[in-house]
Amino acid sequence: MVEFRFNMAHKTAVDKTKK
Repeated sequence: MVEFRFNMAHKTAVDKTKK
């Protein structure tokens, strides 16, 4: 699932920004 992979990457980026 490309969408799932993209979502995971986005989540990681958001988490990094949050921190």
